Parts: sequence; C-alpha cells; structure tokens
Amino acid sequence: MTTGHLNMKQNKKKERHRNLLVTAIKERAEVYGNIGKTEEAIEDYRRVLQDYELQKGTDFKVVSKTLLGYGWFLSEGKGEVIHAERIVLKALRRINKTRERDLYARGLTVLGNIALHRGQFNKAQKFFSETLSIYKRLRDAKAIGVVSGNIGSAYFYQGDLDKALKYYRKYLSASERFDDKWGIAEAINNIGIIYGNQGDFEKAIHNFQRALAIHSETGYKRGIHNALTNLGTAYYLKGELRDGLKCHMKSLSLMKAARNKWGEAFAYGNIAVYYMETGSLDKAMEYFKRYYDESQKLNDLKGIASALNSMGEINQKRGNRSAALSRFKRALATFGKARDKNGTCNSHLRIAQVSTEYGNYKQAETSLRSAEKILKKTGNQIAPLEYFVRRSEQFLAENKNGL
Repeated sequence: MTTGHLNMKQNKKKERHRNLLVTAIKERAEVYGNIGKTEEAIEDYRRVLQDYELQKGTDFKVVSKTLLGYGWFLSEGKGEVIHAERIVLKALRRINKTRERDLYARGLTVLGNIALHRGQFNKAQKFFSETLSIYKRLRDAKAIGVVSGNIGSAYFYQGDLDKALKYYRKYLSASERFDDKWGIAEAINNIGIIYGNQGDFEKAIHNFQRALAIHSETGYKRGIHNALTNLGTAYYLKGELRDGLKCHMKSLSLMKAARNKWGEAFAYGNIAVYYMETGSLDKAMEYFKRYYDESQKLNDLKGIASALNSMGEINQKRGNRSAALSRFKRALATFGKARDKNGTCNSHLRIAQVSTEYGNYKQAETSLRSAEKILKKTGNQIAPLEYFVRRSEQFLAENKNGL
C-alpha cells in the first residue's frame, strides 16, 4: 500500500513538472511571436498540443490558451485564416463560457480579428461586441480598452470614421491609464490612420512616428511594420515619395525576415505605388502582380480588390480601357464581397472615369451617384474620396460638353 501511495505522489510530481514545462514552452511561443519569429512561435504551440495528445494530462487552461495562440499566429503570421478559425472554434468548444469568461472572450477576440482579415467586417463587429459585454461584466478596464480598439477597426473598415475615432480614443485612454506602451502605440497609430483619411497628413505623420518610436523601443516587429507602412503611405500622400519608399522597403525586409506573408503582400502593393507615381509602369505592374498573387494565396479579399484596381489604373494609363474596365469591375465585385465601403466607392469612381473616356456617360453617372451614396450613408467626409468624387464629376461634365 505504501508503494502505491509513493507512486501516486511521484506521478503527481511528474504531472506538475510537465505542466510547468508545457507552460514555459507556450510562454516562449508568445515571446517569439512578439519579436517577429512567427515560425518558431507556431512550432512551440504545436509542441504543446502534441504533448497534450500524447499524455492527455496537460492542464486544460494551458491547452485552451495554446489553441487560441496557435490560431492567432496562423492568422496573423501566415495568413492561414480558415485553418486558424477551425482551431479557435475547437478551443471555444472546450471552454465553459460561464466559468471561464475571460478565456472565452479571448477566443471571440481572435475570431473577430480573423473576420477582419477575411473582410467580414459586420461579423467581426459582432464578435467584438460580445467580447466587450463579457469584459464589462468582469469589470476589466484594460481589456475593455483593447476591445474598444478592435471595434474601432471594424467601424473604420466599414467607412464610419467618426465611430472609429471614438473607439480608438477609448483604447488610447485605457492604455495610458495602465501605462501599456504597446496599447498606446497601437491606439496612436490607428488615430493617425483616421487623420490620414481626413486629409490631415501632418498629424498622421506625427502619430505614426510616435507609434514607430514606441514599437522600436519595445521591439514589437509587427507594430514596427504597421507604423512603417502607415508612415510611408502618409509620406506618399503628402508628396514626399522617396521618404515613403524608404519606409515601405524597410517594412518589406522586416516582414520577409519574420516570414509574415500578410505584411509581405501589403509591402509589395505599397512599393508598387511609388513606381506608379514616378511613371515606372512596368515596375509598378510587377509589384502589383506580386501583391495580387500573395493576396490570393491568403484569400485576402481587400488585397485582391486593391491590386485589381491598381493594375486596372496602369491599363488605363497605357490606353487599354477595356482591360482597365474589366479589372475595375472585378475589384468592385470583390470589395462588395468584403463589405469594404471605401474600396467600393473607389472602384465606382474608377469605373466612372473609364466610362467617361469611352463616352458611356450613363454608366459614368450611375457609378458616380453610387459613390456619392456610399459617402452620404457612412456620414463621413472622407477627404481623398470626396475630392475624387468632385474631380470625376468635373471630368464627366467637361467631356459631355465637349470641352
């Protein structure tokens, strides 16, 4: 009997040691993810899950957190959104949402971010709203701030800049309250995007530079990439093309080293813009095709549509109106699937311009009215879109009057 008692103690001790080891591996995976080593992070998550399958003794919470982390990095780092969604749903089925509310809320947050990547903005907003309700019941002020930032992003992608800004400011306030540098940088970055969309590029650049400084200090590679990308785009819009290209080249190098396919695809598109603006159309088409190809692999609807619009613009510049119109219409349909109102508006404007060049004024007017309807429906005056609507109207009027 005594021997049996000792064996039970030894087994419990071994189980505790294994759980400690598994927890350490999971935490190392999180560190790898934060410094941009996506593949290493994913490998560690797999090790934890393999141990669970073999031993069946690993702590329930550790396994659930591992599944959520694994799903997050598959989505954010590799763009495997369908695989990631399956894993997160598997984790949520294991979690008792009454007893483990915080863990369940984490899973909903990951699903919300996956939905954002897939262009399912309404679905993302529902996930984030449910998460927000849970954290309010838990009175977790810091988590409420983070989820507010996610809700802001869902509103942003649906074209509602006023609501997006409102939620981003809530995120910033909560992050400052808890001295969360990562959160402060993310919120500042997002508010900078709003400024950029409203045409205030000086404020946007200031915000992006602040976010870049904080992320560089903490070493968070994905944050550095986001700040560089937004800073480069703001420089482009301000007319400082070389400074913009430098930012996007740095971002591409960083994402390749981190093997982050989402970031790499986006960088290709941004580099292409420089060549487009400087008249190097062959080089621009080369990079836009890379953007398109990578976006297709990732099933990124917004990326696919953006690349189609840009390649169509090159066709238009070369005088190939038929190819341009075909790509603009494909982009319009894809933005529609993604429920991206800004992108849909942009595609309508491009179709209007090409239709005017063709002399198809009826189609041009229909597309222009569709673009205006989107702007009015969102309740925002998105500066670049508003400007191009007016320019397109002027272009249409001049051509109809034979000027």
